Amino acid sequence: MAKEKNKNLKEMLVYFLFCLVCAASNWSVYVLMTKLLNVDLSAVGDNGNAIIRLFSGNADGNIKRLFICTITAWLVNVIVAFVTNKIWVFKSREKSLKGVAREFVTFFGSHFFTGILDWAGTPFLVMLGINQSLIGIEGSLAKLIVSLLIMVLNYLIGKLLVFKKTSGGQKNV
Repeated sequence: MAKEKNKNLKEMLVYFLFCLVCAASNWSVYVLMTKLLNVDLSAVGDNGNAIIRLFSGNADGNIKRLFICTITAWLVNVIVAFVTNKIWVFKSREKSLKGVAREFVTFFGSHFFTGILDWAGTPFLVMLGINQSLIGIEGSLAKLIVSLLIMVLNYLIGKLLVFKKTSGGQKNV
């Protein structure tokens, strides 16, 4: 039992370290994109119905650019997370093209849920007034809150759904 507990603690530590790598890729792409697309986050916070306007097709260009930044950062993050989770965190031994494709589709599909949380959560929190700057970027407190929630959810998804192992040690795909 102690050996299993140590193994789980080590797995969580490795996961956390790679979460930092994934968060760095997510934030880097997000910040770069907001700069390249000239997103004004203060304008998003002033518009109380920004998300509704986006999904109804009535959003201004600034809101649309913010969502493009968030979705692009998420896509890069999912790819980085899949590779690091497969190889170093959950140590999947699946090597066949069909098996790896199945893992990726399951991983991508399950992370779509947390992607929705990222896509809508950050702008929603900014809209609610959580647009404080942590690193010179408006809205980074909202992004941090959403990122922490997503980190916990993605660990559970990876461990319990995507890279789940059976009692014999082989993963159940």
